[in-house]
Amino acid sequence: MHAGLRAVRGNLKIILNYFQKNPQVLAEAAVNLDKRKTIDKNTGVLMNSNDVLSMYENIAGLTNQMVVATRSEDWESLSALENQCASAASATLVGAVPALSGSPRVRKFDLIKQILANDRAIRNITEPWMAQLSKTMPAPRAHR
Repeated sequence: MHAGLRAVRGNLKIILNYFQKNPQVLAEAAVNLDKRKTIDKNTGVLMNSNDVLSMYENIAGLTNQMVVATRSEDWESLSALENQCASAASATLVGAVPALSGSPRVRKFDLIKQILANDRAIRNITEPWMAQLSKTMPAPRAHR
């Protein structure tokens, strides 16, 4: 598997595991959530619910582009997009994303589902290709 793809896939797994291990983050309902802001520890930028949705929409858009690049076997573009996606997702890894409630929360879940579906589409193309590639490459020889 391409190194950049492994990194993005790893980031998506970390995000999914985080949500599975911390359901209270997703379930938290706060009054005036749009006014609540959280500081992104990487950038120092304050994030509100609109910022969170924009971030996930950006990641979903990048993963859509990654699917297109994968289908066209444009590995250089895929690698560049993987790096952009990892950078865009960095706030999720440091817990700088405020919890959402109501329709923004539903939209966030929909975006996460789209991101995971895109990841699956990429893996459906790359994993068989990598398996075929490994069959055609000679096995390493043991040195005596």
